[in-house]
Formats: sequence, C-alpha cells, structure tokens
Amino acid sequence: MPSGAAARAQLDASLAELRKAWPDDAYWESFHMELAEACHALLGKIFAHDAGGFVATEYSLPRDTRLQLDPADEDSRICVSGRMDLLRLDKPDFHGASADIIDFKTGRAGTLSAAAMSKKGELLQLGIYLEAARTLGVANGRVWLFKPDSSEPACIGMEELPEALAGLRQIKRYLEGGRYGALTEDRSEYSFGGGGWPIACAPIPHAVLKAKHGVTFGKAVSHE
Repeated sequence: MPSGAAARAQLDASLAELRKAWPDDAYWESFHMELAEACHALLGKIFAHDAGGFVATEYSLPRDTRLQLDPADEDSRICVSGRMDLLRLDKPDFHGASADIIDFKTGRAGTLSAAAMSKKGELLQLGIYLEAARTLGVANGRVWLFKPDSSEPACIGMEELPEALAGLRQIKRYLEGGRYGALTEDRSEYSFGGGGWPIACAPIPHAVLKAKHGVTFGKAVSHE
C-alpha cells in the first residue's frame, strides 16, 4: 500500500488531468471542487482505517465464483459477479487472510446492517462480496460503507452473514417458482411513489402488483 503522501499526490495529479478535459467555466470548476473534496475525504478515511496493507482497487470476483443461496441446499449455488471498490488483505492471497472490503457511496445509501440487509435487501451486494471472500478462503473479515461526509464508517462482520444473507433463501424461491416482483404504489405524471425497488418502465397498477405479490409470497402483504 502506498504512503498517504504518495496517494494524495497521485490523487491530485489525476484530478488535475480530469479538470483539463472539462470546459473552463464556473460550472465545471464548481463540480471539480466538489469532486476533489469528496475524493480527499474518502482517501483520508482509508488511511485512518486500520486494515491490511495488501490492496486491490476495483477488484473483480473470479469468473467461477459461486454463492449458495440456501445453506442447507448445495444445489442452490449460483454464479455471481461484481467488483469491490477497495479490498484490503493482511497477506498477499485470500487463504487464511483477514479481509476488509470497502464500498464508497457519495450519494444516498441505505443502512449497512445485518438486519436491514436481511429484511429489506439494503446493500445486499456488500454482504455477497463478504460471503464471496469467505468462499475464496478468507478466515475473517468485514465489509464497510465509506461516505465522504463526517459520518463514521459502518460495517458488518463475517459472523453476521447468516442473518444478513437470510433473504437469499427468498431469492431461491423466486428462481424456483419463476414468480417475483416489486410492490409499488400507483404513479401518475404528477406524482412518483418511489421506494427501494427497481421501477418498471411501464407503470403497473397497484392492484395487479398486489395480486402478483400475494401469489409470490403466499401470505398477506406486509408494509413493514
């Protein structure tokens, strides 16, 4: 891992090169200043964080990485892919290592906790990254959410994965049954229901979604 001074110098050089590619006006100058502030804040948190010195950025999971959706069903393994923003290990390979997986969020983000991940699917990909690291041989580890603001980084540990990934069994049921979907309120050109689910391009009436939701879950709709 480079020194803090070397990393800051490289960041400044990269930001300067990026600025040259943008128009020389007040709008882009303001945007560049905001970007530089966020980058330096995140870099400061990286070097304030006590973790291993072997570092990889934009680390892609190996192509054959598989995730078991149901711990009791070995046949529920599926291939997964993704890239970790920052991976820090205390040794040069996964086997027996301690890992810290860091995800950067500069905009709105959900709550990183095992409970929120299990009940709402918030930031589920971060739990999947940690589980993938475990299957690759990591002995212990944590996954972190870093924001450029003054908030303290949040994390979940490997010991919390059983709770955090409990919702994967629900995804298994979706894949087996072929029935799944979001439950969103009706929308119009004057209002937007929003929510944590992906929204279909063509609005679907709430009554239809409610019926589909009932078929999928086989129980009364919960608004918790």
